[in-house]
This record gives sequence, structure tokens and C-alpha cells, in this order.
Amino acid sequence: MTAAPTLHRFATSLLAISVRRTPDGYLWVREPGPSYRPPTPVPDGLLDRVGRLHPAIRTPATDGRAFHYPTAGPFSAAMLLSALRADPVRVPTDPVRVPTDHTEPDNPSRVAPARPLRATAGPDRRALLADGLRAAGAALAALHRHPLPAQVVDEHPGPARLGRWLAGNPDPATPVGRLRAEAYPRLGAARWARLDAALRALTAVAGGDRPALLHGAASLSVIVPQSRGRSVLLTGEAFARGPWWLDLGWLVAELHEVRAAAAVGLPAAPDGDLDDLHRALVEGYGRPVDPDVVAVLAAARVLTHAHDFAAYVGWHDQLLDYLDITADLVDRLPGGA
Repeated sequence: MTAAPTLHRFATSLLAISVRRTPDGYLWVREPGPSYRPPTPVPDGLLDRVGRLHPAIRTPATDGRAFHYPTAGPFSAAMLLSALRADPVRVPTDPVRVPTDHTEPDNPSRVAPARPLRATAGPDRRALLADGLRAAGAALAALHRHPLPAQVVDEHPGPARLGRWLAGNPDPATPVGRLRAEAYPRLGAARWARLDAALRALTAVAGGDRPALLHGAASLSVIVPQSRGRSVLLTGEAFARGPWWLDLGWLVAELHEVRAAAAVGLPAAPDGDLDDLHRALVEGYGRPVDPDVVAVLAAARVLTHAHDFAAYVGWHDQLLDYLDITADLVDRLPGGA
């Protein structure tokens, strides 16, 4: 049997992701790399139950090595957003030409400039993105209403990675160690103290909230927008427990990160504001996250993004720009600089 053609592939030491054309659409294959830390096993049947909660939740089939997700679309929201420009370029719903051999990280995809998507017809990218974000919000809301199994014990992996890095002592000869060495003087002691205090306060608030079943890895990279109600949120690799606002807020914080990257002129950042996409996400979920919470999560997420790129891809001088973005976001935390 002839293997399905690979339309594009990108990889880090955390994940290798390929998108293949199939007779019914596309297949996203996400294969863990050497830096992948498997989560605590979840109860039997949870993936099946979660997959029936909402049409926009897409859970994977597994072959013991990789996660396989059938979808109607070949582009993630991160890919579409990085290609978004002021000109009204349009994306085909059934593209004939798509980028290939495109290497970029999973979550830290905007550090490495993406190859422009070639497209000639189809729905406006911004409308497609709004549909995808709205569907993702609705999917998260449905997931959070599902009873939390006692066996789901992991905390949200994003803040957990940041916490381990901040508490550790990485080798300064490694990219992660170099980032740490650059970060402390670049942010300064006062900003580190403010960020640490804000994260501790957020942890205290989280401990008082009723925990929900979290997606654990909600990001623009796992939203696959498509028209006619076919957008999906790839779900099931990192279930965690925690307050609902941590899942939704981590995704809202990513939009803040993209906007901040645009403000400093990073090359893969989109033109224009992202308020419409934020509104679509919140509209889909049904309630907003407290802006003060989002402000803290945005600073934490940018720093986590920088850590992830250094850890799973390597050093890039644009990481220094991300430290500057973090400093600016810390200065904007509630209470002022």
C-alpha cells in the first residue's frame, strides 16, 4: 500500500509533527521525541469519553509510539497566524499547494520564521482563525464540564516546566543555561521578584478553586481551523488537573505573546491586533478569564516559550527579544512597575 504523502513536517526534540494527505482529508501525526516527558497514564476509556463531548474535540488513535489525528484541515492556527499579513491573502479549504520541509518547533514556532503559505482561493484567513478559536473555546468548555477522574494527577505542564527551570541550575554551556544566564541580568532582580510573587499568588488562588479536567497543552499549534464547523482542537496528550482559567488563560496568553512579538517587530508576527480572535475564543468558551490573571500568565508564557525553544531546538538570538518582551510584560503586571 502506498504511504500517504507528507505535506509538511516540523520537529524538535520534544515532538516531530507531520501532516499527511488522506482520501478523507488529512492526518496529523505527532510523535514524541527524546525530550518528551510522558504524562501519568489516564483511566481506560477517558479518551473515548472526551472525544464524544463536543464535535470540536479531536482525540487521537495511538500506535504505541505516535498520536494520530484525522482532520479536515492541513494548517494549525499557529501556522495561519504566522502567515497573516495586512494583505487579504486567502487560504484554500482544499489546497493543492502547501509548504513542505518546513522545520519549526511545536509551541515555540514563532521564533523561527515560517515559510509563507501559498494560496490562491478560499476563505479569509482571519475568519478561518476566528472559527478555529471559537471552536477551541467551546471544546475547552465541554472538557472542563466533564468530571475530573481521580487518576488525573498531573499539573498543567507549561507552568510546571517554567517552575522546574527557575528552581534548577542548568549548565551555562547549554542553550537553556545560556538563556538563564542572560535572563537574570536582562530582567533584573526587581522584575524577578515581581514575577515570582505574582506566580506564587496565582498558585495560591488556583489551590482554592475547584479543579477541572484540563487539556494541559491548549495552544495555537493544536487548533486546526477549517470552515463549515469542521475546526478541531487536538486533545488527549497532556490531560491535567487545575482551575478552568489556567487552560483557557494559557491560550489567551499565547495571543498576548503574539501581539507583543508583533509590537517589537519579530518577523513571523502578524499585522494588526488580535482582539477579534480573543473575542472569538472567549465567545466559544462562554466566560472570560480575569485580565489580571491573563497578565501574569502572559509573562509566564513568554518566558516558558523562550525556555522551550532553548531546550527543544537550541539557541537563537531572537530569544533575547523574548526576554525583553517578558520584562515589558512584568512591568505591566497589576500594581505597576
